[in-house]
Amino acid sequence: MTQPVVIVTGASSDVGLPAIKVLVGRGSHGVMACWGPPRAARAGLGIAGNAFSLSQVDIRSLASGLAFAGAVRATGLPLDACSATRLCTSHG
Repeated sequence: MTQPVVIVTGASSDVGLPAIKVLVGRGSHGVMACWGPPRAARAGLGIAGNAFSLSQVDIRSLASGLAFAGAVRATGLPLDACSATRLCTSHG
């Protein structure tokens, strides 16, 4: 059995950060999809092990979303789930 792969948008704050921590803690490889990779990297320091990766995406931009999707596909990792938590919170 391979490790499940889960994408979480807004994974550096709000609902996304606790979500990615729980998913990784339960054995998934988490893809932290964030528009600010430096902030996501700092947030990722609290995640045990090396079971996550960072990817930049601005969900307000179609071009950014398509580039993100292409980058995820290029990894060859199977996608088991996607949690669009950032779509559910305000963009202040």
